Amino acid sequence: MLRTVSTAETLARRQAAVAVGAFAVLATLYPPRCAAAQEPIEWNGAVAWQEFEPAMARAAQQNKAVMVVVYADWCPKCRTLAPLFRSGPLVAASAQVIAVLANHDQRPEWLESKLGDTANYVPRVYFLRPDGQVLRDITSDNAKFPHFFHPNKPQDLTAAIARAVASVSAASSAQTVLTPVASPPPPPGKAGAVSRAVASPPDAAPPYGQASGDLDRDLVAGTLLVVLLGGATWWILRSKPMAESAADRPPDP
Repeated sequence: MLRTVSTAETLARRQAAVAVGAFAVLATLYPPRCAAAQEPIEWNGAVAWQEFEPAMARAAQQNKAVMVVVYADWCPKCRTLAPLFRSGPLVAASAQVIAVLANHDQRPEWLESKLGDTANYVPRVYFLRPDGQVLRDITSDNAKFPHFFHPNKPQDLTAAIARAVASVSAASSAQTVLTPVASPPPPPGKAGAVSRAVASPPDAAPPYGQASGDLDRDLVAGTLLVVLLGGATWWILRSKPMAESAADRPPDP
């Protein structure tokens, strides 16, 4: 005996088939987080990952930039990113900074309080100065997810590390230039001479030797003038009696 299937039942079966197919596709593209979480990502290797607080203390001591990588064990791209820190150019680049790992699912308190991080995508990478200030200008080329560096382009993350190192180095150099340098003290025994030279006004009296020379020249000039006047007077007085005696003499025969 054949059973007649109603239209409503046919529609329900079709909807169930579509739902099962969609679930299968999603499960293939995005593996369940609970299954992936059972296999933690292996990050240990060439890079010495540290906890946040000890890393910041070391960064301040060594004046190095800090790189914070936020990941999740269920994230496929995080699993692709991790091996890049075990070999290749990222290993050498990471040696120039202090590297920190943070598990997104554990949400450590410092992520939001120190970094202002409230994002929900992974992986994401932040860079900090030794004083804890986040380098907001060092991001990826992804406008929607600015701290996501694609694992298929490790050169972008390598370049970002180099920028962080250069930024810290430039800030350190600028601080060194702006720091005032104390002048060395004057040599012993010359402090009084330095003080006198500074205290003397521009129109100070000439040295003693110069004033004495001027006085000697004036004295010689005055003496010569007196001698000349005396000689002239003597000549005038002497000439007058001689003229008178010549007039009184009798004429020659």
